[in-house]
Amino acid sequence: RQAASRAMGGSVDSSAVAGADSVSAFRDLVASGGFGAGAARVKAELPKEPKTLMARMLVVNALADTLLRGTRPPDALFAAVWLRAVGMRPVRETSHPFDPKASLRGSVTILGASTVGVTLHPRCSLPAGCALVLTDARGVVTRCEGVGPSATPSGSSSHADACKRWPTKMPSMAGPTISYDIEVPEGMTEVDAHAWGVAFTLNGEKSLSGSRQKALVAAHEHELGFALRGITQGWTPTKDSDLCRLARQACQRVNSGDSGSKGKSKKSSSVTPTTMDLADLCVATPSEALRFQALDSMPVLHLRMRLELLRAFNAALAPCLPAFALNASRPWTTGYKLRALSHCIFLDVKRDVLKSWLSATEVHSTSMPTLRLNNFKETAAEASGDTSLENGGIFVQAFECFRSVSPSGFRGLVDESNKKVFEVKFEGEEGIDAGGVYREGLTRIVESAFSPHLSLLVATPNNLRSEGEGSNAFVPNSAHDTPRATEMMQFLGRFMGLSLRHESCLPFEFPSIVWRRLLGQAPTFSDFAGLDVAAA
Repeated sequence: RQAASRAMGGSVDSSAVAGADSVSAFRDLVASGGFGAGAARVKAELPKEPKTLMARMLVVNALADTLLRGTRPPDALFAAVWLRAVGMRPVRETSHPFDPKASLRGSVTILGASTVGVTLHPRCSLPAGCALVLTDARGVVTRCEGVGPSATPSGSSSHADACKRWPTKMPSMAGPTISYDIEVPEGMTEVDAHAWGVAFTLNGEKSLSGSRQKALVAAHEHELGFALRGITQGWTPTKDSDLCRLARQACQRVNSGDSGSKGKSKKSSSVTPTTMDLADLCVATPSEALRFQALDSMPVLHLRMRLELLRAFNAALAPCLPAFALNASRPWTTGYKLRALSHCIFLDVKRDVLKSWLSATEVHSTSMPTLRLNNFKETAAEASGDTSLENGGIFVQAFECFRSVSPSGFRGLVDESNKKVFEVKFEGEEGIDAGGVYREGLTRIVESAFSPHLSLLVATPNNLRSEGEGSNAFVPNSAHDTPRATEMMQFLGRFMGLSLRHESCLPFEFPSIVWRRLLGQAPTFSDFAGLDVAAA
């Protein structure tokens, strides 16, 4: 237990680890290779639900190692990932672009499935004269004819119909076995075949009993070792980050009803990377292929297994994230690993933890002075060219007003109905504030700080040249090292906290390197390019 506690990066309540379940979980993880590299044969078994906090934390640690370092996950956890991503949703695909010499022919059996749904990749296309032929267990044949750059089901009666792509969702077919074949005219070469190719997913029943799950895993035990390489090898933080972005984009496509399927219910608006159908995860358009070039060259199967691994990681992490010391500085601690994997933690998991922390530090009663802003002073400062920290601009006026207010004063609301932390008045522009004046005041304060008219921050080289990423970004001015400058930066930080706590969405124009350092992460080459693309 002591060794496990050290691995978590902080102290662990003894009541959470007292019992055989935690000890056996730790032993099983080590034995299965959860804390080290491994390969070869994967044991076909399914995991047991962790019963204690310590057992869950050990699972998180093992999956964090897999995502961060490519180490072999516990066999039972990997088998569960394979089952949900592949076993119950087999994928078949040709090469991309389509190669007529590479045959795609065979059959798939989904144990226990009386009906099988077929989901075609949105970019499916075959050359004219080719066809995808699907045959179900009753002998019913479905053909999708190729027509060049795009494709259409057989039976189209006009040229307009022939230019449509195949529907993404096909009618259900009789299971459990589906045969597939791609018919290619004799003598066709790659030069003649200007088409993306084919990829389709077979969807069995959405839920299986425990015994049927075990039978399905056991029947495909020989495949697990090959699948393991696809889920652990060749992945980088950039690819994982792109995969999460692709999943969110796929959810937006489904929620907007633009997924190619018909009859989407209104409940689809709740689809997230945690709940989405893996059949909807794909690089769906040529424009997405440009945005996600590294993912576009990967098999669809590998994308879906990796996302399912991310889902397993987030499911294990969600109930125990507050138990980790996220400020841990030792690389072997789980808290340190979680910071490095921030791009792999889903927004809903982060949001739940953030809400709990905000709730725990909320102030229910507050007394804040009314902020009186003078636009004439701001205009006079800009006209005089005074960029000093005492120039009388909007940000300086706000700083002087709230300089003596404690940080906790920004955690409460003086007007809950309009979510106002303090009252704002513009001198010479009196009026009734129903929230609009307050909102304008917040925005003006932040814009005044991120401005060439105040030297607290300075524009980045990219900003000065209006090129590259961060072309509107500012960084702290190293020339200011006085106590007043430090106080003003702290004041700006309180406004960042205000914006986060009360969802004000204020325009803090910092480059990525500043945000990364605030998270305690090392800068990357792209961060430096976000400062000065010419020097990078």
